Amino acid sequence: MVFASGVIVVRYLSIEQYAYYTLANAALGIAGALADSGMTVAVVGQCGRVWQQPDRLGSVLATGLLLRRNVSFACLALLMPILFWLAQSQGTSVSQAFLLCVAVAPGFLLTTNGALLEVPLRLHQRLRELQVMQLTAAVGRLVCIALMSALYPVAWLAIVSSVPALWLFNRQLRQRSSPLAHFNAVRDEAARKLITAQVLRSLPGTIYFVFASQLTVLLISFFGTTEGVAQVGALGRIAMVVSFLILVFHLIATPRYARIPETETKKLLRVYLLLMGALATACVVAVVGAWLAPRAVLFILGAKYESLTSEVVIAVASGAVAVMGGAASSMAAVRGTVVSPWISIPASLAVQGALVFFLPLDSVASMFWLNIGLSSVHLIANVTAFLPRLVRTGRLSTAG
Repeated sequence: MVFASGVIVVRYLSIEQYAYYTLANAALGIAGALADSGMTVAVVGQCGRVWQQPDRLGSVLATGLLLRRNVSFACLALLMPILFWLAQSQGTSVSQAFLLCVAVAPGFLLTTNGALLEVPLRLHQRLRELQVMQLTAAVGRLVCIALMSALYPVAWLAIVSSVPALWLFNRQLRQRSSPLAHFNAVRDEAARKLITAQVLRSLPGTIYFVFASQLTVLLISFFGTTEGVAQVGALGRIAMVVSFLILVFHLIATPRYARIPETETKKLLRVYLLLMGALATACVVAVVGAWLAPRAVLFILGAKYESLTSEVVIAVASGAVAVMGGAASSMAAVRGTVVSPWISIPASLAVQGALVFFLPLDSVASMFWLNIGLSSVHLIANVTAFLPRLVRTGRLSTAG
């Protein structure tokens, strides 16, 4: 549904309006990640201790919602002037830039609150109920975006058109969660301290990886043209197709890999190689398909982007390497191996710094090469941290 909504916006909005839409989405991505910074995981952890006690669960959730609201407003205050300036630098009028900033705020606040309002239903495993609400909201969002984009193809209206569906979704979440968590309970001061401490530990890494992931949009907006910004955003939608692989991987492969007993070292190594090999094969097929039939892939985006035949291959490759990096990270994490940020961040900075120095920063292709560089470091760091451990433990088991 999200992919379909994105394609509709790409096809209906002009190059200039889609460039503004891309900038707004980049700002939303940065604000959302900064507003979370591990807060959702921390709240789930605290709620998991009291999930069968509605008063205490409501107390912890109310505390988390207050913290999230305060952090969200701070993120908006920080990023809205930046979004306004970026939109102005692309030639939009003052009124259009202001409307773009105003349109981003309600959807952002509703999305960040929704992540916490889902917690009671997740803890009580009312997943079918939750999925029905999510699907209904996604369909409503798709319909609203399609109607608004067809009638008034303007960036800020395309963004604000998703607000009604998000508002109804949050309202339903609160209604369904209220019997499980009493939201009017007194806030939990002990939980607030623990959540805050965990967020502060996660914040440095979050700040780096958030801005690194949005570096392409920021650089093309500084050094490129409005058309270039739109092209990067549109090709990013195509790269999302490959990300379906990682969703299936997380749903099926990762949980099963986590269940393998630690003593079965040979099986751990064999299944790791099989899963990563199968995923790599699927990614290669996707890249080769884009290379063999780029115009068929670009047909999804419409005639405005049909000339990007070489760039679409690099964009799909970028998505493929990101999928491989995410899979390697999750496979290692479920077996207790996490790459230190003191290793991954300096390596990422070195690679991206070199690419920024050598590549033309007004080129759309260069932006996806930057993404490939970042994802490659992520992939290599996780494989080299985890695979030698599997090989070593397998040899020790054989020797024993």
